[in-house]
Amino acid sequence: MPQIARLIGGAGTGKTTESLRIMDGVLERVHDPHLIGFVSFTRAARREASSRAADRFGMKPQKLETEGWFKTHHAICYKQLGVGKELITDNAESKAWIRNNVDEDAAQVIDDSADMAEAFAGKATDADKALAIWGEARNRLEPLENAWGRAEATSERTPGYLDVEEIVQRYEQAKRLDGRVDFTDILARFSGWHLAVRGGAEKCEPDGEVPAVPCWFFDEAQDNSALTDAVARRLISHDDCEYAYVVGDFFQSIYGFGGASPHYFMGWDVSKERTMPKSYRCPPAILDVGEEILRDCTDYWDRGIQPADHEGVVDTAEMGRGIVADVDPAESWLLLARTNLLARKWGRLLDASGVPWTPTRGGGGWAAPRRNAAIRGLMAIQAGAPIDGAVWLDILKYVPSRFEGQETIVRGTKTDFAGCDADEAEDEWPFLLPDSLHEVGATKAFVVFARAGAWTMSAPAVDQSGEPTATVRSLRPYENVWSTPPILSDTDPCSASACMTCLRSSGGSMTSRVMSVMCRLRRDSCVSVTPAVCRI
Repeated sequence: MPQIARLIGGAGTGKTTESLRIMDGVLERVHDPHLIGFVSFTRAARREASSRAADRFGMKPQKLETEGWFKTHHAICYKQLGVGKELITDNAESKAWIRNNVDEDAAQVIDDSADMAEAFAGKATDADKALAIWGEARNRLEPLENAWGRAEATSERTPGYLDVEEIVQRYEQAKRLDGRVDFTDILARFSGWHLAVRGGAEKCEPDGEVPAVPCWFFDEAQDNSALTDAVARRLISHDDCEYAYVVGDFFQSIYGFGGASPHYFMGWDVSKERTMPKSYRCPPAILDVGEEILRDCTDYWDRGIQPADHEGVVDTAEMGRGIVADVDPAESWLLLARTNLLARKWGRLLDASGVPWTPTRGGGGWAAPRRNAAIRGLMAIQAGAPIDGAVWLDILKYVPSRFEGQETIVRGTKTDFAGCDADEAEDEWPFLLPDSLHEVGATKAFVVFARAGAWTMSAPAVDQSGEPTATVRSLRPYENVWSTPPILSDTDPCSASACMTCLRSSGGSMTSRVMSVMCRLRRDSCVSVTPAVCRI
């Protein structure tokens, strides 16, 4: 039996940093980062940990995720069970399969990020709701009827039990006939549970081998359900496992709608327990409000966490354009929402108010991360600065192969680069100056256009010699990306009202901030531009 320790940390107390510090000590014993397991509830948390660990260990995050054991619960079970195309995911084929076998209007897929609030929102069908209820029941290892009872008591949109059971039975029968499994199935198979529609869960022989990993870290363990907790406990059952760390905060459990409970986190029999003493994120005002809310919980206890040293303010407002108007683009903002449904409402409000925004994951709005990367790359080329191969991949996705009657990208270049990995491209071409872009398929015309700023709406068009010819439309052939008339000033200085940050002061990283304006470099000065000026 391994030694088990519990690390409790409130918001911003440095749980991940402390986990990495502990990993340093583990690495001295096992001598191989691939023998350290880090399990998270979400892919975003896994990527943050793998990126920080990779920097610490001098390797790439992808190595820890693919060759090592920095994975989500679902990814570990997927690998150990050897699951392939039979897995029902959120791709088009799986959605079509559900429509054909369950309900022609169903959109819900039981995947590793299913959201009960999503399933009951908007145009959700009875099938969507039934599958969401079934997903929660299986995560809780309880009968379908129990999960339906909670849904029925809290939402008038809940279908009748017989209708829900009939949909779920149809779904399970179709899986058996076609040999399909979903994400919840693979968790159950690996941890040794048989999930029945009637009667609930029954223990059975687990499937798949337990990896020989000496040390496991279970991050955000307060969000484990009965099923993911069972997966974690099987992972530490291997004879080679010597240490396990469960990391989380009892009062940050946010996936209760999916069957999560912080009591599984606190239910581990540990030999050591430590509470992180100080938040470096939450100042006194914010920490006080949070603790005041938590004190109403019947299972509250004071963890003794001290606030951060900086100041902060708590205010309240009704959701609507009023609060969006307070979003100051001269400051850094993070808008948090309880569900994806509310997050999309925020996005629509920001769009309606003309405020570009960047999501923490996915595509998202005017300031989509890939598009921003391409913009920064073109800004660098315009300023005569170098880019790397990864940035060139982003540029290729957004610029046309021909512009103003001239070839900008050598024929076949986009096809050649289509399957190229960003890390490989960065390694192959770590330093590309404008004059060396021909090595990756750029023509002389592209360099001339980019150096002249022809990727913006209002820049003058140029010929091959670099002389102005006319007003350019856009290097990207899409009109009316923004409806605001373009404004470009070569003389206006940067200011808080006109420009949130310049490329130099942000270190080239603007995608992590809410932006209503963008900057670009011209003649070593910062030029203030409205969002309309950039056309990609």
